[in-house]
Amino acid sequence: MALGILSNLFPLVLLIFIIAIIMENKAPEKKGSILRNVYFYMASLVTLGIAVGSLIFLANVGLKTWVFTDAEPLSYRLGQPPVLYFDQSVTDSAAKPVVSVGAGAITCDSECTLSTDQQNAITDWKASYETWTKNKDNPNASRQRDLINGFSFLIVALPIFIIHYRIVQREAKRKSPEQHNPVRTAYYYFVSLAALVMTVVSVGMFLNLALKNWVFPSVGDAQRNSSQVTMGVDEYSISGVQSVVTCGATCGLDTQTVSLAQQWIVDFNSWNSSIDEANNNTDRQAAGIIPFILFGVPLFWYHWSVVRKESKERKNEQQAVGTGPANV
Repeated sequence: MALGILSNLFPLVLLIFIIAIIMENKAPEKKGSILRNVYFYMASLVTLGIAVGSLIFLANVGLKTWVFTDAEPLSYRLGQPPVLYFDQSVTDSAAKPVVSVGAGAITCDSECTLSTDQQNAITDWKASYETWTKNKDNPNASRQRDLINGFSFLIVALPIFIIHYRIVQREAKRKSPEQHNPVRTAYYYFVSLAALVMTVVSVGMFLNLALKNWVFPSVGDAQRNSSQVTMGVDEYSISGVQSVVTCGATCGLDTQTVSLAQQWIVDFNSWNSSIDEANNNTDRQAAGIIPFILFGVPLFWYHWSVVRKESKERKNEQQAVGTGPANV
């Protein structure tokens, strides 16, 4: 998340620093001050973006956990049970007769000798499926992982933002209103614009969702029906494990492996039938939109208020200077 933000902002940051260097060379009396201002405001901007992004992510997780509890059912979070695939053509290193290989399955019409590759495939599948089962037995693991990811970035970015922002605020209070800092004004207008766009788009998406699902439900039903994708039973995905159940005894597989295969079929059918219900979930869409509104509105309001207040103070100071005793 943070790396994506930084990679997108890097060209813009580089361009701003180049402009700042050019401006500084044209104004040697302000040497060092322009680059310093650019650094502190850009550091504040980047860390603010990471902190707000982390808060939005955490709010989304919280809404899905405690408010919109049907937003992401367990089957949606777990994903498909790991599938057992066999190579289409297998040759034993010892050139012994091996089990014939069909569409990702083993066959055992008369005798069955598993190749080394097939045995390794079964071993890897067992390990993956056992891990999937542990996650199934601990449904909060994915939520906890998401919370850790969100807090990790927030704990790092928020203190850095507070330190840099307090420095620029302290310096701004020392200066009189007529000492205009264009970098500071650009920072506040940029954050205000970004927050405004985020809020407008989010409110529009939420109104669209509300109208389709709660005011005109027939429209929402028609859209869901037209876009609904029925998963159905993937015979290719299930054939490998099914062949383990069918040929387990003949191929000399232990009872634990056969039992795991039988349980996998139950879990796969359960996941396959429930995943359709998780698609096009209104709660999941609402949980994704609301955090942007919750943080976009105060973010815009604060920065817009500050920049408008400072603009008015500069105008009042200029008017006071213009009507002073020297101009009477």
